[in-house]
Amino acid sequence: MLLTGCVSTHNPNPQDTKFKTSERNWLEIYKTELIICIKNEDIEGYHFFMQEIINEKQKLSTGSREK
Repeated sequence: MLLTGCVSTHNPNPQDTKFKTSERNWLEIYKTELIICIKNEDIEGYHFFMQEIINEKQKLSTGSREK
């Protein structure tokens, strides 16, 4: 009998990952999430991310980056 297993020696924390909000491409993130909502037939998620896409496009057109 042979038993195997997997052991993780490092437990990552949210503090281990540093994000720069200004370097995030929110439109791409929202479009990816929108595709997932369509695949899962998630109507509420679809409406949420569609509104976020509209808001982000408005921010980009006015030059506002408040997120």
